[in-house]
Amino acid sequence: MGTWAEFEEKEFETLANAELVVAQARRGRGVRLFSPGQVLEKTLAFDFATRLDPRSALYRRLFGAGPGAPGLSPQKTGAVGIPISPATRALNVFVQYKRPQYFARGHRSPVWPPNREHLAFMVKEKGADDVARYHQVSALHRLESELGSDAMVSYACPSTWRKQELYDRFHDGSLLATSVFVPPSMLVRRGVPAYHSRWTFDPDDRQSGIPNPDGERRNSVDGEGFLDALEEGVGNSGSAEEVLVVAADRITGLRQDVAEARRSAPRAEREANLLEDRAVRREVEELANVSPGARAFVGAAVDIALLARDLRTMWVIALDE
Repeated sequence: MGTWAEFEEKEFETLANAELVVAQARRGRGVRLFSPGQVLEKTLAFDFATRLDPRSALYRRLFGAGPGAPGLSPQKTGAVGIPISPATRALNVFVQYKRPQYFARGHRSPVWPPNREHLAFMVKEKGADDVARYHQVSALHRLESELGSDAMVSYACPSTWRKQELYDRFHDGSLLATSVFVPPSMLVRRGVPAYHSRWTFDPDDRQSGIPNPDGERRNSVDGEGFLDALEEGVGNSGSAEEVLVVAADRITGLRQDVAEARRSAPRAEREANLLEDRAVRREVEELANVSPGARAFVGAAVDIALLARDLRTMWVIALDE
């Protein structure tokens, strides 16, 4: 059994989100990541804060997904201008952050030699059967397939299990570059269950890994490769409005299936999500009364945002300059 990382997934998520903003600006990349709310605000040409309570469910769901972290100054985020024009291209980006387990020498992993240290992140979850245990990775794989070239869906995991090193890498700007990014499709396997339990990798080699329990070595990328793929993907996509509306239509079946599966979640979680869903829908209707032209666009963003919530992913929109 491996040793779990000294930090929580939320810590990695917070730091990685911040670096996604800062790193791209610092390195002069051709794409930027923005919250759905920022994109809507710029595209629709009105200020959401004047029409929605910033404490509202809709505002939180659309703007709360944006990259950021405590201590990230407004000067740094404000300097990253949002490029909306008729020529701007867009891409949906969904990332689920994972913390690793560390396997020391002498481990019993069936896919690594006993004398080789390695890391792994788990995609198998608790559940009564394989359908429940692999529901999350199955849904993410379906999201990846259904959105195709209009999206990038990926797991992300740091290549360290030490808390101090995690923060050191964020401080020196190397956290993304030293993290591994793996799309759900890399975890598909033949037979039953249909997915591997975890992705295992050498922390010094983030270009490949071995799915466990019986996979063959497959390719992955580090943060630089992930950002390269974002730039390439944005060039093949449409405008922000087109991408969101089409994506919302494509995931209709997935949203229904995920909603059905979520009925087995703890009661408190189900009730909280139901209350938020109702509040969001009500606020969309109120917004439509003020700006009818915004209804389809905002409604599409809401459909995607609520699915991202249920899949526990960070959802942002990549835009080119």
